[in-house]
Amino acid sequence: MFINQLAKYITDTGRHGIQLLSGLIELFILLFADDVALLATTPCGLQNQLDSLKVCCDRLKMEVNKDKTKVMVFRKGGHLSKHEKWYYDGAEMEVVNKYSYLGFVFTTTLSVKQGTDHLVAKGKKAVFNLCTSFQKCKEMTKETFFKVFDSKIQSVLLYSSEIWGLHRLDSIERVHLMACKRYLGVPIRTPNKMVYGELGRFPLFVASYV
Repeated sequence: MFINQLAKYITDTGRHGIQLLSGLIELFILLFADDVALLATTPCGLQNQLDSLKVCCDRLKMEVNKDKTKVMVFRKGGHLSKHEKWYYDGAEMEVVNKYSYLGFVFTTTLSVKQGTDHLVAKGKKAVFNLCTSFQKCKEMTKETFFKVFDSKIQSVLLYSSEIWGLHRLDSIERVHLMACKRYLGVPIRTPNKMVYGELGRFPLFVASYV
């Protein structure tokens, strides 16, 4: 209830928000549970949103966790000017080059690779665990093996694919192929198309496109 009031106030008083396409609503704030992301296309717009946040929080007797509150400027490169500083409640905000939000690592250049590297690492670890169980359980069928893979590992590899899913990432697919080739017991250099055909599998980017 309080967050809804906060969102309405910032939307009503916001300046220089983000409009993805002409005719669409201008965005000043994104919400997830008790997390808030303020959006602006100019430095003064972001400072305006921060000032509005302070006014509304004071009125609603809410507090902002300043230790977790960061500023990120999305850009192609270069340094920020000395004037690009933002303040909340009189304290200067820390500007960072990357930030993990809802399990996805955002960078100033919106690098998909850096955002998914930790997914690949977690996926590899899960594949090793699955293959260890497969070796111990000699009667594990192909259906069982890939049902476990799809539910436990594919879900990790495709996490937040709503953001990056239109990019075909070889690092993600290599984890999938590693699991497939380990199941078949074939060398890593075995042609991928033969592996897909033998197992009736499709590359994971097919699922991320959906």
